[in-house]
Amino acid sequence: MKTLVIIDAQEFWRTSVALCVDEIVKEIRKAKKNKYGIIVVKYKDRGDLHPAIESELKDYKKKTTTTKNMANGGDKVIKAARRKRFTLASLRVCGVFTDCCVAQTVQHLSKKLPVSCIEVILGACWPKKKDCSHFIWDECFKKDNVIAA
Repeated sequence: MKTLVIIDAQEFWRTSVALCVDEIVKEIRKAKKNKYGIIVVKYKDRGDLHPAIESELKDYKKKTTTTKNMANGGDKVIKAARRKRFTLASLRVCGVFTDCCVAQTVQHLSKKLPVSCIEVILGACWPKKKDCSHFIWDECFKKDNVIAA
């Protein structure tokens, strides 16, 4: 089993989310098909999820939402997973912003869960590597327990 983690896919950042929403929806469908837990991490006071994501999650029972008030949502993910009894052994992470909230959450999870496998689904994240020259990808995503796919 795995757990899908969706970070900051909210209407407040609709332009950015629009650039990866189709891929996030595909990941949700894959998670639902495989009966994975889904954790939605929302940034406080940044509104609702993108409508396509909200619609895809609507009737799925194995989901939970947590709210953070800083870029790093790692502790919120861990608490939500434990509360819902979702696995922390294998996480698939997507959302916005790859160079900030996704990166900080993944780095935190990597340190707190050193024996977990954390897969960053780059196709379902924004910005893409080519659009983000200021970000040092290897420092974030080249950890022993992190795979950037």
